[in-house]
Amino acid sequence: MKISNESKVGIFAAIAITIMILGYNYMKGRDLFTRTRTFYAVFETVDGLVASNPVMINGYRIGQVSEVKLLTKENLRLLVEIEINSTIDVPENSKIKVYSSDVFGSKAVELVLGDAPKLANNRDTLVSWMEPDLAENLKMITAPLREKVSSILEGLDSTFNGESGRALRLTMEKLPKTINNINTSLSTVNETIETRVAAILDKAIGIEEMILENKEVIHTTLSGLRSFSDSLNALDLQNTMIRANQVLSSLDTVLTNINQGKGTLGQLAQNESLYTEMDKVSKDLDALLVELKAHPKRFVHFSIFGKKDKGN
Repeated sequence: MKISNESKVGIFAAIAITIMILGYNYMKGRDLFTRTRTFYAVFETVDGLVASNPVMINGYRIGQVSEVKLLTKENLRLLVEIEINSTIDVPENSKIKVYSSDVFGSKAVELVLGDAPKLANNRDTLVSWMEPDLAENLKMITAPLREKVSSILEGLDSTFNGESGRALRLTMEKLPKTINNINTSLSTVNETIETRVAAILDKAIGIEEMILENKEVIHTTLSGLRSFSDSLNALDLQNTMIRANQVLSSLDTVLTNINQGKGTLGQLAQNESLYTEMDKVSKDLDALLVELKAHPKRFVHFSIFGKKDKGN
């Protein structure tokens, strides 16, 4: 069968168009041989989300963003259309979340599956969820800190500029002078310490030199001390102390007996009548001796011829 040139051109054109359509969809990430389902979500902003961005579940790609369209009649909100594999069941309370897929701010979509028993139909509109990016997270984290810093700065400003800050301002004005005085004092202290340390080192060196000069004398003295120590060790100091303790104990017993009036010394120390009698005897003896010296003839009779002397 003979094919006309017009038919050949038509067939070639159809094949070329088919290849172009397949290549275009392949470049956009679409698979024409896989059945898909479409869902929508409306966002206030998408932060650079464009068609062909991936749609993920738990880090696994299940589809792509097919279109992002501006809704001019609905306060310029954005309609995001996604296509996912039809084998995935999507509960009706699932969410379409836009998030940053890397640190450079590239956007992707994650399908967050819900737990509703009823499944969403094809082309249903799901709940939108915009995850804050890195800058927004930093802004949220630093917002309380910025508020505190602002409050502190306002307090410092009111303190410095108010009446209560007058003394503080004067103190700040005097602070350089005070620091200079402190530096001067520290320099003086350092010089004093250096002088004292140098003097101490000089004395230490002198002591060392003296020790070296008198090394033999010191050695002799230490030898004498060692000999004296050996002599002390040779003495039976322990037994001597034991005997001394025994003597002291005996002396303590004697003194206790005397205080208690026991024995002769105790009677003399404690018996007042004995003392009185002894004192009386002593006085009588003393009177007798005086009388004996004054009138010896009264007590001694001596005669050569055997006669008695006359007189009283």
